[in-house]
Amino acid sequence: MVYELYGLSEEEIAIVESLNYHCILIRDIVKDWNTVVDSASDRVDNSEYKRYRYIYSKESLDILTSKAKELIANINNNT
Repeated sequence: MVYELYGLSEEEIAIVESLNYHCILIRDIVKDWNTVVDSASDRVDNSEYKRYRYIYSKESLDILTSKAKELIANINNNT
């Protein structure tokens, strides 16, 4: 490895390599802005949340849960 040329121990090499995860090279702040922001967001917060789409509004969810509660109450009262 390149780091061995500098006389670094295995522990120091592991530290340097882990720091690479937290570094980003910005060549042009205007051009690379989205890339930098996305990269930082991925490190701080998992960006998988962007994939989630909410089909129902809170109102429609409340209607569905109230209907479900009514059905459960009817089932429990009939037994």
